[in-house]
Amino acid sequence: MEHEYPQNTFTVTSLGVAEFDPQTADQVNRERQAARILVADYARHHGLRDPNDIARFANECVQNADEWIVRQDAGGASHTLSGVAVRIAARRIGLLAKPEPRKSASPSDWVPRGCERQMPAQPLGELVTPASPTFWRQVFTQMMAFVTVAWSKIGLG
Repeated sequence: MEHEYPQNTFTVTSLGVAEFDPQTADQVNRERQAARILVADYARHHGLRDPNDIARFANECVQNADEWIVRQDAGGASHTLSGVAVRIAARRIGLLAKPEPRKSASPSDWVPRGCERQMPAQPLGELVTPASPTFWRQVFTQMMAFVTVAWSKIGLG
């Protein structure tokens, strides 16, 4: 995404006022966009689902990383914006993550004291086994009724 900038413009940075360089500005914008995409993917992978929360989280992490790099550049160490932003995101997601419960509560813990009741056993009724003669008699009777009705409708009987 190329922008047209007026000539002889200046920019204010954390280091002071400097002459504005369009190529450098475009490069910085591309690096920030790549870092935001990387942090957003990282956040999605770790459970964030709301797009607004993901965008806000990615912007904050990249901004914090940019500020951190400016403060650290006096030492001469080189850090990539994406790398620092992902480390900040990992630290923040680690702080935001809720600890997993050690074990789930048993159903008896859900009922308030004094409200415990014993549920009576529920009869299931009589279940017919497929091997019993009664079962096959019912199947044969129903099939014969169907065939008799079908023949009478067709006119064969």
